[in-house]
Amino acid sequence: MKKKHELVPVLNDDQILKVSQIIQNRCFVGKNPQFLADFNTESLRLPPIEIEGIWEKNFSLLKSSVIGPLGTEFFSFQLDGTDISYSADKNISISNDYFEQFSLLFSKLGAEGIRSFMCGEYAFKTQRKNDGLYIVKEKVRKEYSENIQTNIDKEVNNFEQNKYFSISNIDVSGKNIEVQSYVSVTAKDNGYAVAIDSKFYYGFFSHDTQIEVKWVGYVAQNILKPTSVVFRSKNQTFSIYFSEFQ
Repeated sequence: MKKKHELVPVLNDDQILKVSQIIQNRCFVGKNPQFLADFNTESLRLPPIEIEGIWEKNFSLLKSSVIGPLGTEFFSFQLDGTDISYSADKNISISNDYFEQFSLLFSKLGAEGIRSFMCGEYAFKTQRKNDGLYIVKEKVRKEYSENIQTNIDKEVNNFEQNKYFSISNIDVSGKNIEVQSYVSVTAKDNGYAVAIDSKFYYGFFSHDTQIEVKWVGYVAQNILKPTSVVFRSKNQTFSIYFSEFQ
């Protein structure tokens, strides 16, 4: 990333900072925090399936169910922190092992981590020195370098044309993970349509990645509405499309 581009910290009046702040302020609030979403995967053909969940105990407990097309509960699991327990209808035709795959992926994130992912908040945590939001600039020839700051000052007022990049660090199952994300923002209905494409790096020199996430949603003053979250690992892709979120 840094070899091909230049990352320039955003200025204090850049609108992307307002978007980031709204997401972080609104993620862990709500009298009845819950969600309802359609679910699908590329690895297995399934009938229409919904996932519903509700957080309790200040987001430390998540109770979730997988619901079939006739309202039948196929599978349910509960996350108490990162401790998972689950149950399934013994009469369903779909292998319980399949449902255990994505519930175990969720357990690695934990109840609070799932909330953070569904909000898109994971991309904006600032815990380390280089964490933060940047404008991505193509490297320019030396004779043009003196104009870089002038160009940035002009572009900051036209944030929809900027290409943003965020660096954050999160904890997943006791391991520090560096999250690198491209962020795009478009003005919409007195708010912002936001898309975040993230990769999660770990290990020596942070070269290894096993999880990618794409988050899409809408943000406005006091409003945070995720539209979809797609999780990609080496073996699975899970897509969640929200119909309700609070």
